[in-house]
Amino acid sequence: MSVESAADRAALLADFGVSVSWTVGATTSTLTAIFDHGTIPQDFDTARANNRRASLTLREADVPVEAGGASDRLTVDGATWLPKAIMPDGTGMAVVTLEEVLS
Repeated sequence: MSVESAADRAALLADFGVSVSWTVGATTSTLTAIFDHGTIPQDFDTARANNRRASLTLREADVPVEAGGASDRLTVDGATWLPKAIMPDGTGMAVVTLEEVLS
């Protein structure tokens, strides 16, 4: 159950979000989301590595209909991304993990 209202979620994204273009098939939607491109340290048996992960946090209602297909493309700050997973959090928000498309 969500504590905040839809207006609270919209205000959060208005304050901290960036513009995102999400193309599904021939339809492009523009939405606002929080873009995170942080680093996660990973330990292996004998080595340590850093894994750079990108994700978007957005309102679940803003996820385009039929999103999540292999042909989807997202554009954030001029870079192109593939959505790897769309994970609703049960509060009206969703996290989308991303993989960068390298040219």
